[in-house]
Amino acid sequence: MKLWFSELWRFRELLLALTAREVKIRYKQTLLGAAWAILQPLSLTLIFTLVFGIILKVDSSGVAYPVFVYSALTPWMFFSNSVTFGSLSVVNNGRLVTKVYFPREILPLASIGAALFDFLMAGIVFLLILFFYQVPINVSFLLILIIIPSFVFLTAGISFFLSAINVMFRDIRFVIPLLLQIWLYVTPVIY
Repeated sequence: MKLWFSELWRFRELLLALTAREVKIRYKQTLLGAAWAILQPLSLTLIFTLVFGIILKVDSSGVAYPVFVYSALTPWMFFSNSVTFGSLSVVNNGRLVTKVYFPREILPLASIGAALFDFLMAGIVFLLILFFYQVPINVSFLLILIIIPSFVFLTAGISFFLSAINVMFRDIRFVIPLLLQIWLYVTPVIY
């Protein structure tokens, strides 16, 4: 394990370069650029607030429903984007994999890094939403310093596994978005 981390540390510059490339590719030739990292969770929050908060009147335990939904959608979108792009990363970079040596785990990690960029952008908006709805931030908010790294490690493990499986079974490319969509509606992310 120590050897694996030291290997990743040696290739940290490559990881940063590939992460930056992922972010640039994701928003290249778009009119709004990185604003999509904010607009996607905001638009889903609006839709879910209308459907589940206003029409279906799902209880949010006294928290403003947009805060309730956005706080669940932001990490979900990080997870979903990381797993989707991370699982495809080794196959999509096949030419790079066959030409030069580097730890192959860097490819899913670069996809996770790009999704983490989106997550951080959406997190800034979340803080603004908390301020707008006058939600007090207390000491328990510091638990986020434990939760986010744990969540990133979980996401990395799933992405590593799926990217390896995708090399052998290309159907994974189609199965993962479907399973993630079903998972969104089956789990209590919305309600």
